[in-house]
Amino acid sequence: MLAQLALRGFVANMTLGNTKGIDILVANPDTGRMRKIEVKTTTKSALTWVMQEKHERLNDPDLFFCFVAITKDNGFRFFVVPSADVASYLRRAHKQWADEKPSRKRATTMRIFLFAHPGKEYAVATPAIEKYEDNGEIMKN
Repeated sequence: MLAQLALRGFVANMTLGNTKGIDILVANPDTGRMRKIEVKTTTKSALTWVMQEKHERLNDPDLFFCFVAITKDNGFRFFVVPSADVASYLRRAHKQWADEKPSRKRATTMRIFLFAHPGKEYAVATPAIEKYEDNGEIMKN
């Protein structure tokens, strides 16, 4: 991820676990604006990431999630998503999941984040994969 950011003109540094909930600090040298990135990884071909209830409440315009998928051939796919988009999806998806069975209302604090693939239907509005893949430029705004 650091190399991808450097290729896009950002200055990025890992926090090495010293900053809770932030894995990478990113500066845009053109604007001086600082951004924060929380990295989530998966090896699942379904491109799903396990998250927590706390992520439903994150709405920081300077916080982004970088979802990384490690492919079977040891390649990588990167998806950069604003925290508000992640939070909104997690709230909607969890509500829909819980509403399917009333016994689920308090069953778990875990959440699942995923992307919509073209041509597939989803029970709730789901972030489109093509909007977020390889889009580190989204942090320049």
